[in-house]
Amino acid sequence: MKWANRRMTAISACALSAIVLLFSGCALPDDVATTVARTDFNLTIERLPEPPEGMIYQLWASKNAPISGLGDVGTIASGDLVSIARFSYLRNDTIVTLLDEALQPIDPEITFSDDLFIYRSLFVSIEPVGAADPDPNAPQNIMLIDNITGRSDQTLRLAFPLSDDLWLSTARFNMESVTDKNGSAGDGFGVWFSSYRQETRVFPDTFGIVNITVDTVEITPILNPADPSDTLNRDELYAQYLQEIINVRPDSVLSWFGGDSLVLQPDSFWHVFVRFDSVLDSNSGPPFTRPTFVIEWDSTSRNQTLEIFSQDNFGLPNYSDFGWRWQGWVVATGIPSSFLGALTEPGWPVETLNRTWITGYTGGLVSTGTFTDITGPDDADPFTFANLIALRDTLNPPSLIGDTVRNQPAFPGEDFLNGDSLQAYYGTSNPINLLSGEGSVLITLEPQVKIDLGLGDTTNFPLIAFSGEIPSSGVVSQSQVSVDMLNQTGTVPGTIVGTGFPLISITFDRR
Repeated sequence: MKWANRRMTAISACALSAIVLLFSGCALPDDVATTVARTDFNLTIERLPEPPEGMIYQLWASKNAPISGLGDVGTIASGDLVSIARFSYLRNDTIVTLLDEALQPIDPEITFSDDLFIYRSLFVSIEPVGAADPDPNAPQNIMLIDNITGRSDQTLRLAFPLSDDLWLSTARFNMESVTDKNGSAGDGFGVWFSSYRQETRVFPDTFGIVNITVDTVEITPILNPADPSDTLNRDELYAQYLQEIINVRPDSVLSWFGGDSLVLQPDSFWHVFVRFDSVLDSNSGPPFTRPTFVIEWDSTSRNQTLEIFSQDNFGLPNYSDFGWRWQGWVVATGIPSSFLGALTEPGWPVETLNRTWITGYTGGLVSTGTFTDITGPDDADPFTFANLIALRDTLNPPSLIGDTVRNQPAFPGEDFLNGDSLQAYYGTSNPINLLSGEGSVLITLEPQVKIDLGLGDTTNFPLIAFSGEIPSSGVVSQSQVSVDMLNQTGTVPGTIVGTGFPLISITFDRR
C-alpha cells in the first residue's frame, strides 16, 4: 500500500509536469508557434512624385542588408531578392491613390505572399515599363530603402539612400559666360556650379637680353693636416661644372594658374624668360677654376586679372552605385518651352499661399548636363565655345603636356553660346539669355536607366535636390558671385505642406 501511494505520487508529479509543459508551450511567441504565410503592408506616402511616362515604381524585398548599392544587389542569390509589387502613383487636388500597371486605382494595402521577417531590407526602385525594362528580375536603381529589424511594432520608413549625408550637402552657382573670352560681357548666358570671383595679381615679365658677363673664380684645395698629400674637398675640385653657355635666347611659357582659374585675356599670359644650352667640363688638375655667368635682361611688372572658380566642400554624395546621376537645369520664363520642354514638378507643391518654391517654374527648361561628382567636370559641354589652350612642357620645350585643355571651369556647368550646337539641339542659333525672365537653377537626381534609354529626356525626373533663384543682372555682373541653393531633400515624416524628398512609411501585419 505504501508502495502504491509512492507510485501514485510519482505518476501525479509526472502528470503535473506534463501539464506545466503543455501550458508553457502555449505561452511561446506567436512567430515561433505559428507559420506566417503572408504579410500585409499598409503604405503611407509622402512627397512621392508621379513617375514619368514610361516608368513605374517597384517594391522589392531582399534577404541581404545593409545594401550600399546595386553591386550588393547583384550578389544576392537567386530567390533572396523578391519583387513584391509594381505600382504607379497619382496625386492632384482631388485624389491621392496608387495605380496598377494599367493605371487603374488600387488599394494602398499590398499583400506579400511571404513572411517579412525572413528578409532584411525593403526598397523601392523606378523601372521602365514593359519591354523597355532591360532586366525585369533585377532593380535598375535603389530609390527608397529601409532595413527590417524583426520587431512587430516597427514602422518601416523607406527613404532615399544616404539621406543624412544628402541633407547636409550644399550647392552654389554663378552665371558667368566664360568661354566667350570676355569677362565683362555675356554674363547670364551660362551656369557653373561653383563660386566665382575676380582677382588681380602682379607678375614679373622679361623683354630681351641686355648683357652677359663672364667672370672666373678659383677653388682652393683644403689639405688634410694628417696627410698633406690628401685634400678634404676632392669631390668639389673634380666635379663637373658649367664651362660655357651657348645659344642664349628668350623663350616663353604659359603661366597656368590651376584647373579652376581662368584668365580674362588668354593670349596675354605667356611669360617670357631666358633659356640657354650648357657645356659642362671638369678639372683634371690644378688650377681649379670655374666661370660664373651673369645675364641681364629688361623686366617689367604685369597686372593680370584672373577669374577664379572655386568650391568649398559641397558634399554631394556620388549616387552612381545606386543607379542615379545628378543633372543641372535652368527653368525660366524667358526660355521658350519649345526649346526642350517644361518642368516636371516634384512630389511637393512648387507654389503655396505664401511662397513660390521654384521661381519661373512655368517657363522653358534647358539642361546644363549630367554628372556624378560635383567637384569635377560634367559629362558634356555641347553649347560652350571650345577655347582650347596648349599647355607647354617647361622642361622639354616646345613639347606639349598632353593635348589641350578647355579654357573653362573644371566643374559642372554650361555656357549657352555655341550657335551651331544650339541650332542642332533647340532650333535657334542665338545664345540663350537666362536673365531674360524670372527663373531658377536646379539640380535633380536622374535614374541612370532613364538617361540610357532616353525616357523623357526632354524634362527632368521629379526629384529636385537643390534650387536657387536666378539673381538680377546687376548681381550677376559683379566681380564676386556665389548664389546659394536651397537644399530640398529633407525627409521629415508627417510634413503636410513643404518641400522634401519622398518617404514611404509602411506598417505591416504578418498572418
